[in-house]
Amino acid sequence: MTVWIPEGAALRGQPDRKHYPILPGMVRNLYDNKEEISFGSWEGNPLDSFAGFITAVGAEDLSFIGEGTIDGGADKGDWWVNPKVKRTAWRPNLVFLNSCRRVRFQGLHTGNSACWCFHPYYSDDLSFTDITITNPANSPNTDGFDPESCRNVRLLGATISVGDDCIALKSGKLYMAREHHRPTEQVEIRNCRLEFGHGSVTIGSEIAGGVKDVHVSKCLFIRTDRGIRVKTRRGRGDCSVLTGLTFENIKMDGVKMPMTVNMFYCCDPDGHSFYVQDQGAKPVSEMTPVIGTITMRDIEVTGAEAAFITAYGLPESPIELIDAENISVSFNPYAEPVKPLMMDNFPEFARKGLFLKNVKDVQLKNLTLVGSSDNEPDVENVAQLKTENVLFK
Repeated sequence: MTVWIPEGAALRGQPDRKHYPILPGMVRNLYDNKEEISFGSWEGNPLDSFAGFITAVGAEDLSFIGEGTIDGGADKGDWWVNPKVKRTAWRPNLVFLNSCRRVRFQGLHTGNSACWCFHPYYSDDLSFTDITITNPANSPNTDGFDPESCRNVRLLGATISVGDDCIALKSGKLYMAREHHRPTEQVEIRNCRLEFGHGSVTIGSEIAGGVKDVHVSKCLFIRTDRGIRVKTRRGRGDCSVLTGLTFENIKMDGVKMPMTVNMFYCCDPDGHSFYVQDQGAKPVSEMTPVIGTITMRDIEVTGAEAAFITAYGLPESPIELIDAENISVSFNPYAEPVKPLMMDNFPEFARKGLFLKNVKDVQLKNLTLVGSSDNEPDVENVAQLKTENVLFK
């Protein structure tokens, strides 16, 4: 089926939640009462949620195209009031694609979503081209594009400005990773303008199923809090392997924290527990996540504030590799100290070059940092640090 929304036409969502049916988080197959089927999802768990303004379940060969508008209408209702309080069911996405194949969105203007704007879920072969996603900067949890446990996803030529992460790649929390394990993989993000929001491209934190083979290139990151943002924590589990993350040919302007890698992310009800936040080494177990390889090439940063890279791995599970090459960074000389990582007991930084802790291998080549308060990388428990032509000016 192809839905054509021409220029000047708009689909507008009703602001009253009574108009939205509820998708059960999980049901059992009536024939054997064993097989589980997830319909609703909320922040990585199978929980009862209002159906998205556009919802597709099990659809194949579906296209939404045109130059018109899909408007969720959340600004006309009370969806953004007490957003973390469940009222009948959890807030809906603007577009929710559950177990779909070969879906295309092209050319459309979207926004005013009650929660995440685009949420593909356990779906394959997805193409999003030349779309615009706009939510107010103060709208809570209104991520732009959040594929969860999906395969072969392309986002090309998008413009995104939202109230949370512009893009967040996810693969659920522990239950879904254990019972319905599926990583997010084969993701291409190219020629996108990501402006405002908490993070430009985020991996996590509901990433218990893992993510691999992500390629982000030829993008503009403009005035987001963070540029490249990788976040996980103890409790995501040993299926949470994040590797093969490549970022190249990117310009960042006014991004306070161009790259953060945080294995002590403090959200969730137990996010501030001693188990999650203890900075001492714990035994490696089935609850221990892994961050593998992160590669950055040909990146230009202007107006950085806190630090260029802040990376903090687990002492029992260090980050395997951070490889950065051909990068220029200039700092905002008027930057005020801010806390780059959402974790307990972490200091504020201003104009710090590189902070690297609990990393196995760091490769730095052809880096120039202008206006940094440091004159060398700040490293601790880094097994191998190789630098070539790294200049602090």
